[in-house]
Amino acid sequence: MNTSASTSAFAQIRQSIGGSAEYVVALGLLLVCVAVGLAVWLSSDQGSSEPAQPRIVATGINTDEPSADPAELEAELAALRELQAQLQASMSEVEAQAQQEFEAAQAQRQQMEAEQAAEAQRQAEAERRAAELAAQQRAAEERLARLQAQLAERERQQAAQAAAAPKVPQTTPARVDWSSCSKPAYPRMAQLTGAEGTVVLAMDLDARGQVLDGRIQTSSGHRSLDEATLRAVRRCDFTPATQNGQPVAITGLVEFAWRLD
Repeated sequence: MNTSASTSAFAQIRQSIGGSAEYVVALGLLLVCVAVGLAVWLSSDQGSSEPAQPRIVATGINTDEPSADPAELEAELAALRELQAQLQASMSEVEAQAQQEFEAAQAQRQQMEAEQAAEAQRQAEAERRAAELAAQQRAAEERLARLQAQLAERERQQAAQAAAAPKVPQTTPARVDWSSCSKPAYPRMAQLTGAEGTVVLAMDLDARGQVLDGRIQTSSGHRSLDEATLRAVRRCDFTPATQNGQPVAITGLVEFAWRLD
């Protein structure tokens, strides 16, 4: 066996296993075992202190086979060491790639966990906000119901009070129809003396507005003015007074002011 042959054999082995990391690792372990066994065999063959045992050979077998060349063995060991170094580098590369992939997967997993935690927090916040809004809505509905109940109770009480209260008749007063008579004329003597004043008459009227009787309620302070007012108003017609829309007899008050212009 020579160095070129060993190198060629190892090249063929490397070519046959290709770039597969698993085959490289398996082959490396196999070659390491072979190298260790060969080294042990060589060390036990060369460094043994025991006397050489006689060799027993069979009759007719050629015992003149040449022994292995140390140089060739050293070359084989060097090739094995080179292959072992290459295997070690490949294994380191595979381990580094595996570590990178593991770290990337770990980072991705941590990112996913962080995103899941953030999503869970957002979901919890949304549920809390929804619960608060629901509680506020229930409170508003309860308050509205209370206010409606209070309003209904107040309306019921007002209706009860209105039903219990005595009905006040709606009355419209009688009014003098001055188109039916002449206004009182200023007495001559009152003009000369400068008499002025306001007289109030109480006139008894029937349901048609006709005058039944009349009298002085409040004097103007001058008899002539009072009597002139009463005589003139007795001749007038009145718009009848009404109660709940119906004409009624009534005693109406008529106020008349005397003024000198």
